[in-house]
Amino acid sequence: MQDLIVHAIQEDLIWENEQANLQLFEQRISEIGESDLILLPEMFNTGFTMNPGANANPEPGPVLDWMMDQAHKADSAICGSTIVRVNEEYFNRLYWCRPDGSHEFYDKRHLFSLAGEEKVYSAGNSIIQTEIKGWNIRPLICTTFASLSGAGTIANMTCFYLWRTGLSEGSPIGTNYLLQEPLRTRHMS
Repeated sequence: MQDLIVHAIQEDLIWENEQANLQLFEQRISEIGESDLILLPEMFNTGFTMNPGANANPEPGPVLDWMMDQAHKADSAICGSTIVRVNEEYFNRLYWCRPDGSHEFYDKRHLFSLAGEEKVYSAGNSIIQTEIKGWNIRPLICTTFASLSGAGTIANMTCFYLWRTGLSEGSPIGTNYLLQEPLRTRHMS
């Protein structure tokens, strides 16, 4: 059974500064060695903002192009969410980009009501499920409250559920990874 090598990148984002954040993540991605999946935070290019009008990308747009380019360069799947405008609605959209140039997306379904996300963003109504090295993966977007080194921190991470054939569907093996080193996920019997 093959290992799945996952890198999660959590950075201090530069508020609503897409170009600076894309440069920051491009540098971090270039430093990664072997990887099967690279996870970027929720709204990685702007930070979690309630100002979609000033920060949304068209669909398709430059952030999707950037993610596709990074997936190709890293020879790894990359996922993370960004704000997109479709017609007159704004969505918190997760893109799943593969090194072969294909991609999928889903729009966040369960909006963060404590921040009023449902007042400015539309909820999605679908999910995606994909596969790498025999691992089934269902990426999700969520805001996680975590305590790092005793300090209260909000970590906006893309989370995911992994399962192998033979495990019950949706059995979480890993979710919300805040990593300094790559995660090597192995099948557990």
